[in-house]
Amino acid sequence: MAKNGIYRPGDLQAQQEARRKAKGNPNKNVHHKKKNSNYGGFDTQAKKAAERQKAASRSKQPPIPRSAKITLLVLMGALAVLLVLNNTALKGSAVSANIAALLIGALCCYMAYVNYFLRKLRGGIHGVLTVILVVLGAVYALMSLAALAALMG
Repeated sequence: MAKNGIYRPGDLQAQQEARRKAKGNPNKNVHHKKKNSNYGGFDTQAKKAAERQKAASRSKQPPIPRSAKITLLVLMGALAVLLVLNNTALKGSAVSANIAALLIGALCCYMAYVNYFLRKLRGGIHGVLTVILVVLGAVYALMSLAALAALMG
């Protein structure tokens, strides 16, 4: 492409004009950027619609019911208070330590109940986590009940 003008190194305005021409038209070839453009063809629109559908179908997990949230908060609060007491005022008390373990077991079992029955999270990783919570809760609860029974009699 031949240059139409004579290049003058000292001419600032000519340099700026040359730069502007070299950059080209910024509005050129942006059909694909316009909203609802069919520049990429029908397949592009179908792909975009499928992606939107897929993102919408990838719904969030079902929410925890309000009553379950309150129960979980009460159990966690009681556990926090009991653990603080175990490390301060009731230090060395076997009964309070076993009650805390029983509370941990109850909390694990309740979380499994909420996930499986109230939120209906089944299959895949949710099934594995539910099984782990039930097993941990049962172990904690049974061991603490056995220890409490031994302490009582």
